[in-house]
Amino acid sequence: MIALLVTVSHAFACDDVFYSVGLDPYRDELHRALDQDDLLPFYDVLSEIKEKVQCLDQPIGTDIWADVLVSIAMVQYAKRSSFEGVLSAALEANEDWTRQMLSQHPLHDWSEPYTPQEGLAAPKRVTVWVDGVQSDVIPLQGVHLIQVQMEDEWRTVFLTEGEPLPASMYPSELLPNWSFDADVGVGIMSRMELWTPSVDGDWLSAGSGIRPLWVLLVEGETRSPWGPGLWWDLTAAPKERSLPSAYAGGMRYIGDLGLGIGGGFFQARAETMAGPSDLAVAQLRVLARVQRERSHVVGALGGGPSGVHGGLHLRRVRPMGPIHQDFGLRLNAEGAVLEQQETSRDVRTWMVGATLWFGLGG
Repeated sequence: MIALLVTVSHAFACDDVFYSVGLDPYRDELHRALDQDDLLPFYDVLSEIKEKVQCLDQPIGTDIWADVLVSIAMVQYAKRSSFEGVLSAALEANEDWTRQMLSQHPLHDWSEPYTPQEGLAAPKRVTVWVDGVQSDVIPLQGVHLIQVQMEDEWRTVFLTEGEPLPASMYPSELLPNWSFDADVGVGIMSRMELWTPSVDGDWLSAGSGIRPLWVLLVEGETRSPWGPGLWWDLTAAPKERSLPSAYAGGMRYIGDLGLGIGGGFFQARAETMAGPSDLAVAQLRVLARVQRERSHVVGALGGGPSGVHGGLHLRRVRPMGPIHQDFGLRLNAEGAVLEQQETSRDVRTWMVGATLWFGLGG
């Protein structure tokens, strides 16, 4: 009968965190069903417990869980079914409480030699509790409450007799793997460029003022199993054989928020006597990324010895099977102070740009 509980848990959604003390009413109902020798409500209560414990975000109390296990063992004993594994688990969790519950029961003095738990070795950086007791092993079967903690994430499963360990509790699924996301797109960049040929000169339009460029965008990131990852962002103008900007660095996510730091450069254009000149302006860059399933928002700021920049990138994602389709808008502002070689004077340049782009990623 206990095996009938197997299928009830997987679609359960947690509205609130569940605590060990929340099992008290269910424990009382188990005792009431035992006193009345009525197994139907007993199994109904176990089904409810199986759902509720999935919402635990702390180790279960060993006394209350030993109580549940002892109740199951008493039913199995009365049915002349195998009770040894369940009762052994109860004794391992909390022997004093278990003996106290069995004080008037034939199983009070039952014991068997301790045998090491068989199962999968718990991976590093994951904490495992079995029936409320910290463990180095994840059991593959038996009647157990198995809990794993991965930083702020908890997973809990109540294994019943004959139920295999769910795939979500295997070590390969508990630790995140390396993830890789890269996007390549094409777009049109429109830049307004202003410059002054001297420190005290008026701002003038550089070149044609608003300069459209067809650009190739390459951006992406990787996430490592232990959290931090890498990001990169490159804008190329193949027709002009130039790189308007290129940045890369490290990233760490806290939920949906990614915080990154890195470096790179943007190209600043200044008019000289020999004509327009594009010079790379080195920058440190910090960025914040809010990443959701279908939209990304990135804010970036940077600075260096000869310039500053800021940007806001909006991106919409449309999944298409193993790949996704992207389109977005980038707004950038960049300023630099460059030396004009002919006059040994500084040239101040300021650029404001917008890029509409479309691309594919995976």
